[in-house]
Amino acid sequence: MYLVQIKPSIFAKITKLNKFNKVDIFKLENKILSYVDKIIDSNSFERIIGSNHYIYILKNGNYKLDLFKVIKPVQFIKPKKEDKKLNEKIITFDIETYDRVDEHGITIKYVYNITWFDGINSNSYYLSDFNNQSELISKAISDLTKPKYHSHMIYVHNFANFDCIFILKELANHGIMDPIIHKGRIVTVALTYSNKTDSRSYTIHFRDSYQLLLSSLKKLAINFKGKNS
Repeated sequence: MYLVQIKPSIFAKITKLNKFNKVDIFKLENKILSYVDKIIDSNSFERIIGSNHYIYILKNGNYKLDLFKVIKPVQFIKPKKEDKKLNEKIITFDIETYDRVDEHGITIKYVYNITWFDGINSNSYYLSDFNNQSELISKAISDLTKPKYHSHMIYVHNFANFDCIFILKELANHGIMDPIIHKGRIVTVALTYSNKTDSRSYTIHFRDSYQLLLSSLKKLAINFKGKNS
């Protein structure tokens, strides 16, 4: 252990621990700072102060800061409590696309139809009625951002892997998005929007029904004895 005076009232206590130096800075009898210096090699060392890590490298006879990093805790998705009350606020949302090869020979998918159903009314949007697919998608989402659809769950089959590519940009144009992403896949997207006639905020939630029902829409229609067109 070494004691090094920095100023008349400030000194450092250095404790050598193998490849570590533990440093405590005191002002009179009060400890004001603690950190650890870890030797990396003959030309570099790492200084650890709390969750901050500083890498110093010897250059021209002096140690210079080369890298700074912060270790932050990871917040994992917490399991939600089971809601035993049946939620009937459900909307189904489907996107249909077609392939087109551009002048570079690259196949690009375009949206030509969106249909959503709120349990009573069915709404369909076709590319032939709009100038481009952006207007089509915008209109479909705009009709969903109504006060009456507040807290509705909008299920899009294969949303996490495919359909989200087409609608995320337009969602951002209609309100504030709050996505939950797990292992690079979107689990759910909450969209909060305001109504022009009042100052209240409303929220709808986009979710991937494929993560609940692992089958194609055609097979689901057969299994549940629904109409299949």
